[in-house]
Amino acid sequence: MTTYVTKDGDQIDAITYQYYDGLPGAYEAVLKVNRGLSAQPHPLQAGISIELPLLSPAGEEAEISLWD
Repeated sequence: MTTYVTKDGDQIDAITYQYYDGLPGAYEAVLKVNRGLSAQPHPLQAGISIELPLLSPAGEEAEISLWD
């Protein structure tokens, strides 16, 4: 997991779009990991730590093996 520290004027959707290169569902995943983030005043103030979880690219589900 990566931590992003906001700058004045940052927007959650812009941060997730840039970090995850437009990956569908990234915005929702970031909000799920960062409870209460959506309640912050927007645009965001500087100094808010946002956890950016590792996400697999669209269409690439983790392969399950019975022998691992």
